[in-house]
Amino acid sequence: MKKSQYSVLALSTAMILAGNAFAAVSGNIGGTSNYLWRGATQTKDAVAI
Repeated sequence: MKKSQYSVLALSTAMILAGNAFAAVSGNIGGTSNYLWRGATQTKDAVAI
């Protein structure tokens, strides 16, 4: 009986830890020549990242 309990515990622990292995991180960067907002420059005519 104890052997089956240990097996269930080991299997459930492995399933919980395996779920964390699929985590991902993503991001992006954009650029433009001059950022305008309501007709006024926000970057003093420079590149905006």
